[in-house]
Amino acid sequence: MANNAEDFDAWEDLGEWEELAARPVRRFHHRQDPFQIYSEEEFRRRFRLSKECTQDLLRRIRHHLPEAESERG
Repeated sequence: MANNAEDFDAWEDLGEWEELAARPVRRFHHRQDPFQIYSEEEFRRRFRLSKECTQDLLRRIRHHLPEAESERG
């Protein structure tokens, strides 16, 4: 039979699992590339710039943006 110290450790571990189980589940959704999914007109309506202008702007400021941490962007 386990002693009281081991029982306490087991209860402590159980508390950690309950805490983890109570956290909301993070769901990740695949982001689609707006340059591919929107027509020029839809893109301009959403972002107020043409695709070409947006790509040029991104090329100019890219070195100021943080690196993506994964393939997801």
